[in-house]
Amino acid sequence: MKEFFKINHHDVGFANHATEGTVYSPGALDTEVLVRKGKLRISLLTPSLEITDELHNGILQDAYFDNLRKTAWIRLVTYHDLAIEGGTYDTQIVCPYGNHATGFEVYGFPEDVRFHGIIDVQAGYVHLKGELKSINKGNQVHRVPIEIVKAFDPKPLLPKRKVYTWEAAQSADPLSVFELTIGEGNFDHFPEKILSFKNLESLWVGARSNFNFSEIPAAFYTLTELHTIQIYGSEISQLSEDLVQLQKLEELTLQSSALQKLPTAISSLPVLSHLSLKYNKLKELPASIGAMPNLKSLDIEGNRFKTLPASLNNIKSVTASRKHRKLFMDLSYPSKNTQAIDETKYDLSNYPAEKIALEKRLRAIPDLVDFTELILAYSTMATYLVLEATTTDIPLGKSKLGGAPDLPSDWEHPRSEQGNFYLFHAQLNCEALAPYQPYLPRKGMLYFFVNDEEYAQRPLVLYAEHTENLRRIEYTEATKFMDYDYDGAVRDAVAVGFQNAIDFPIFYNSYNHGSERYPKYAALWEEKDDEEMYEKMDALEGYDFEQLAIEMKTPLALDNGHIQIRTHSINSSVFSQHESPQEIAAGKLGGEPSEWMVLLNMESVGEFNFWDAGTLSYCIHKKDLAIQDFSKISASIESS
Repeated sequence: MKEFFKINHHDVGFANHATEGTVYSPGALDTEVLVRKGKLRISLLTPSLEITDELHNGILQDAYFDNLRKTAWIRLVTYHDLAIEGGTYDTQIVCPYGNHATGFEVYGFPEDVRFHGIIDVQAGYVHLKGELKSINKGNQVHRVPIEIVKAFDPKPLLPKRKVYTWEAAQSADPLSVFELTIGEGNFDHFPEKILSFKNLESLWVGARSNFNFSEIPAAFYTLTELHTIQIYGSEISQLSEDLVQLQKLEELTLQSSALQKLPTAISSLPVLSHLSLKYNKLKELPASIGAMPNLKSLDIEGNRFKTLPASLNNIKSVTASRKHRKLFMDLSYPSKNTQAIDETKYDLSNYPAEKIALEKRLRAIPDLVDFTELILAYSTMATYLVLEATTTDIPLGKSKLGGAPDLPSDWEHPRSEQGNFYLFHAQLNCEALAPYQPYLPRKGMLYFFVNDEEYAQRPLVLYAEHTENLRRIEYTEATKFMDYDYDGAVRDAVAVGFQNAIDFPIFYNSYNHGSERYPKYAALWEEKDDEEMYEKMDALEGYDFEQLAIEMKTPLALDNGHIQIRTHSINSSVFSQHESPQEIAAGKLGGEPSEWMVLLNMESVGEFNFWDAGTLSYCIHKKDLAIQDFSKISASIESS
């Protein structure tokens, strides 16, 4: 049967989509129909498309949708893999098929809709026929007919199974226990009862249960019907080479355990597709692991690797800390600038008096004295944007936030392919900034834009060397922005001046991120298992640097006359609960986090508010900045 994806009787085709910059994991945005663990996985995606009147059939006739009809994709997907009743093909599934949120879901359509119709599952293809109905409008007249045919490899299905708890399994017929969950209890020895479940296909251990033993007995590996093993929280330190007997195993998860070595037998499991070994004590992996024929996903975050095989590059999705990815990947940054970074432009080298005063104060603080050199090395002289009272009649070409930009007369305002405007955040006059720092251009204007303030996936920083002929852009009530929340709600312009202040590194959560953020002193975090050093590092992480800043008369927040407010800044450290803006930039575009700098950090001040009073940071690689190349910018939002 011919494959097609028809919306309102128009064939729009299928596509796969890159996941960078989205909330989806690698591989999640692939068009695929497959059988895994005896269940059916359906994920069907269109290409990027404009949902025209011919496609939406009137469901998007409200003017609210005028700026939303261009979509990256429409996706119909099984929220959880489908267990087919009876485990046979030639089965029809009526949708919606659940009374709760899980089911066959629709994403990417501008209106919240649900698929109503039939999924016809045949040996070799699925045929979907029905319509999209609005979730919000009940039995409204406008509906969108949907019909899709997609082929797949018809592997054997398993019937829907009853899930047994550990307690219920004790009195059940052992041969009827196919899926077992152990959610509570402490087990000092492997629970031998499991070995009686000869047909066991899935084992889940977690929640309030603990496997307090180091080794799984050899007899466990004779349960050859197992397709899924998930164990969370245990003292298991080794897996036997007998693992090779589990030829039907598709998923193996052993997380938050004590695993020290992975058996080479893992590479002989022919259908293993998902392997998660997060938070163990692994120092290496078998060299052949990347040659496994069906391994699509490997999660090895939170281990102690000293070496990793290059074959990991063959696996579609590998989740690992950046310092471990460097063991098997080239993560260098591809700048056009071949010269080394001059770090003296960014640290305190050009401020000897302030550096000497800071060193003297650090050596007098018991919690910080052992880290004096670290703090000195990664403190910067940040430039803060001082908000002025001027919000009207701001001179053309003056540094400002909000409003509309003053662009060179031959420039167009940045827009999307659909003609919608990027959001304008700031323009910074480089000549006015020149006395405060040595790394930005000495003249000209920098302009900061972003596509939206939800994910900030497409930031733009534009540099105009010549500013003799500027014109102020005018926004009107008819102006459409890429982030439609700002249609008709443009921020007022605020003039800004500048002020320098020492900015200290942020050590919150440095237990997990310190070696990446501060590579010159990475050895400090390598010693985190040493109890005395751990206590010192804990004190460093909890120290109140804001109080130190006040003592040094270099406040983290500037005084506007009667209250202290946080303000926007350049070359500063940004508080983050997880990855810093520089780590996010390095993760997306390459290079070391320490090679990136905060070109502009936007705080939630005045009319600016990012998520829950958070920050939006623009970052640039220092090599690019040195040659005034602003073509590759990373932006990220941090909020509680």
